[in-house]
Amino acid sequence: MAGDGRVFQVLLGAHSLTEPEPHKRLYRVRAQFPHPGSNIHNNKDDLLLLQLEEKAELNAAVQVLPFQREDRDVAADTVCDVAGWGTISHSGRQPDKLYQVERPVISRDVCNHRTRHDHTITEKMMCTDSRRRDTCKVVHDQSHTKDR
Repeated sequence: MAGDGRVFQVLLGAHSLTEPEPHKRLYRVRAQFPHPGSNIHNNKDDLLLLQLEEKAELNAAVQVLPFQREDRDVAADTVCDVAGWGTISHSGRQPDKLYQVERPVISRDVCNHRTRHDHTITEKMMCTDSRRRDTCKVVHDQSHTKDR
């Protein structure tokens, strides 16, 4: 529950937000654990762990994602899968279906070039070639960043 009394829920197993699906299920959130270094003014340490009130049922549509356990950079040219329901147009319209794209990682040196992100990409961030495609928003340069 949020500090203001609102109940948070997580929707797992969904590919569509509106269509019925056999593995789609809402779970109540028991607790939220923000990264100790996070702050609302930037994307630094932008991570929030959620504890559900009950164990999620794992199936073909709900799987545990592997977590990188060592602090190392993802090599340039590694192709990463990214998925989300972020905005898909300038109007901020959100899709009904989950979007997924594959994007190659760009080295931090290349990404930090003045014509891209001009030294704003930190050691805790990675950068991918967006080719104007992204699951979070339409981007207008050739690179996009995500916290690792």
